[in-house]
Amino acid sequence: MRNLPLFRRISIYLMEMSVLITLTGFYFGYVVNNRVGLATQVAGHLMLLLGPSAMKFGYVLRLAVAEEGKRANRRNEALGAATLLALR
Repeated sequence: MRNLPLFRRISIYLMEMSVLITLTGFYFGYVVNNRVGLATQVAGHLMLLLGPSAMKFGYVLRLAVAEEGKRANRRNEALGAATLLALR
């Protein structure tokens, strides 16, 4: 992963959109289910499945970005220590 800030923004976006998808699915699947058609109800129930899945993908991507950031920091620290030793 080379572009960590981009992947971090994508993970945050996925998690935010998953909340919106889940709440919209709940609204159409359960709150206004008597006033909408069957296709809208089915779409609402599908959103209830897809929303949490998107949340999981976003969270896993966020964890992967954090882990890669830790690895990059360790590499930079090791490189800095090696540079200091070489300068002595």
